[in-house]
Amino acid sequence: MERVVLRNGDGVEKSEFETGQSLSIELYYQTSRRIELPYFWIGVSSKHGGHFGANMLLDGFRPDYIEGRGSITCTFKTLPLLPQIYSVSAGIRDHDGASMLIRSRQFAIFRVVGKTGLNSDVAESMAKDTAPILVPYEWKLPDGQIRVVNSTSFEP
Repeated sequence: MERVVLRNGDGVEKSEFETGQSLSIELYYQTSRRIELPYFWIGVSSKHGGHFGANMLLDGFRPDYIEGRGSITCTFKTLPLLPQIYSVSAGIRDHDGASMLIRSRQFAIFRVVGKTGLNSDVAESMAKDTAPILVPYEWKLPDGQIRVVNSTSFEP
């Protein structure tokens, strides 16, 4: 892998993103030969461990071949991430799924910044030290009220 470029939903190269923005990860490669049906994967992690990614070994969506210089891009439409620092790892395997072409390693770092959009008085100060992914959930309170937290709007 020659380099990795991170872009927001407007196509602007960035290293800081807002919670809920889209993130495109462009993997630039150079090969000395034609490689048929390679598998690419990307992982996003933080100090709390691995969180999510895209993996052609699982989804089966891979290019017919790569050759020479080129790039492949993966876009995560909505980042369900709280403000923290994250790293991007990537790798490539050959058509057999076993032979490593590029061992997985860290290629980029980005930061999610801004407000969480959550209502708690301590949400902003606690966000950097808690599990970083906000998955939609709801609370049913003792009085029967339902309180919904939705990761696409980040507003309870």
